[in-house]
Amino acid sequence: MRRWRCYPARRLVLATDLDGTLVDDAGALSHLNVWFSTRRARVTLVYLTGRHYASALELIDTEKLLPPDILVTDVGSEIRFAPAYQLDMEWKNRVSRGWTPAAIRQQLADLPGLTPQPLPSTLRLGYYTAGVLEDAEEKVRGILEKAGLPGRVVASTGGMVDVLPAGAGKGPALSYLQQKMGWDSRSLLVCGDSGNDLDMLTLGFATVLVGNAAPELAAAPLPETVYRARRPSAGGIFEALQFYGFTESLKLFCSPTSHFPPLN
Repeated sequence: MRRWRCYPARRLVLATDLDGTLVDDAGALSHLNVWFSTRRARVTLVYLTGRHYASALELIDTEKLLPPDILVTDVGSEIRFAPAYQLDMEWKNRVSRGWTPAAIRQQLADLPGLTPQPLPSTLRLGYYTAGVLEDAEEKVRGILEKAGLPGRVVASTGGMVDVLPAGAGKGPALSYLQQKMGWDSRSLLVCGDSGNDLDMLTLGFATVLVGNAAPELAAAPLPETVYRARRPSAGGIFEALQFYGFTESLKLFCSPTSHFPPLN
């Protein structure tokens, strides 16, 4: 007689960046999508991206990503909930306090090498540096501090600099969501690869830095709670699911645990 093994009920809240983290390897992403699809009732998907809302939706459609339960865009400035992806007004009102984008834009207008990005969100100012502005993050931060303007300066991969409301960011947005949704901290797995993921990678939750992480982040001293995956992107996420025991606790009866080859 065949014996059936029972696993304890456990939920997973996967909080992941998109470009370079979840999205980069089509084969690994396809396998990960299948794994999540068969466990969807016990998995909450949270996508946190530097993209604005319309761009994030386009990427989700193009890459055939599973629709997220929560979509955090503009480097943590906006939060939206499925199915209609309505804006979380509580979060918007919170981060809007003291936010003066017109004054910030004026202060940065004369900084050589800084080109404004045309963004639809009013809660984020984005700039291209095109690699010609050295130490752009520090220079922008210095200008704002001298002018007495509150704002958070975040450098992103590709020579971009974002100015956000002082209370915004992927880390603050994820902390807010955990409290709002009442998630058990042990159910969270946070995934990232670049500089604008740093504040959510250091919150103390189970965390993975995927194998193709940006060089400056791959070499950074990070907390012990950060697992450094060997595989890139979606493969690294699955590697972390195995490392933290989610593949066992969310295992289906008579279902293979992994579609990925074992690590050498």
